[in-house]
Amino acid sequence: MVLHLAQGLDRKRFFPVVGCLHEKGRFASRLEEARIPVFVFSKRPKIDLALIGRLRYFLRETSVDLVHTHLFTANLWGRLAGAFSKIPVVVTEHSVDAWKGWPFHLLDLGLKPFTTHWIFVSEEVRRFYEGRLGTLRNASVITNGVSLASSLPVRRENRLTTLAAVGRLAPEKGLDRFVKLIARLHREGLAVRGLLVGDGPQRIVLEQAVAHEGLTGKMEFTGFVTEMEKVWPLIDVLCLTSSREGLPLSALEAMGFRIPVLATDVGGVKECIQDGVEGYVVPFGDWEGFFQRARALVQDPSLREKLGTLGRARIERQFNLPQTVGEHEKLYERLLFKTPRG
Repeated sequence: MVLHLAQGLDRKRFFPVVGCLHEKGRFASRLEEARIPVFVFSKRPKIDLALIGRLRYFLRETSVDLVHTHLFTANLWGRLAGAFSKIPVVVTEHSVDAWKGWPFHLLDLGLKPFTTHWIFVSEEVRRFYEGRLGTLRNASVITNGVSLASSLPVRRENRLTTLAAVGRLAPEKGLDRFVKLIARLHREGLAVRGLLVGDGPQRIVLEQAVAHEGLTGKMEFTGFVTEMEKVWPLIDVLCLTSSREGLPLSALEAMGFRIPVLATDVGGVKECIQDGVEGYVVPFGDWEGFFQRARALVQDPSLREKLGTLGRARIERQFNLPQTVGEHEKLYERLLFKTPRG
């Protein structure tokens, strides 16, 4: 989302600069190709108080007018540096972060005065944080948005129906359930293959689960992918088995490629997918219901086409990238100028 936002900002009004706490990461080259500078602050493990000084020096030397942070660690250090530098700080919360215990709760409360504005990617994420921090008047919901291809690739016929899970291979994604889903579909004689797109700490565990279920050769691991537009045409159904989400970009991207989404009812999933309209939303833990809907999607190509077409239309109406970027631009200008420019 940071990549898309930085690339999409109107360069006549904004000059984006991206700062990474640890290392440049896999998307840095795409930012630099777009002439967006990428800086690394070499944060040391755990508490690195010297980082505040490095951030303050950077903010001063590059004449930064506004800081926008994403995810917990950046939200913490970015707000502290912004407060010392007297620069407005916008914080985006991307998920229902139920993993945060009381120490994190106290940190969020302590940093509340240093937060110029909060952005939540869904109403559900906003409700979660206001339940912890109280009503936030300096807050808004700006949903994630995705770019839409002007033309969609033609799907190849006479191939195995491909169900995919896309994202970080981490416990909260519930990907062991995805492996079991593919295994059960195979046991019922359905011609399907599984695709796990992404990388993360659970890769070895999931590879072992695939072997245990007898899916070797029937489940593919792609590793980390930077150009998903080349992978989406290979997918017939996107499965989200997560225990927590904010507003999943993978679901929005799949819908933009006219791919039906089968997801657990967590976070803001229902804010982008109406059950039975753009896809299916199943209560978390109802794995029998999840399987029944997966089987229906595998067996009925016309159902996949119907849900996928409606999903694409929903993205065009409500979750397109220009709309998301435009809402960020309006917020930045409102915070920086009494009278918005442009």
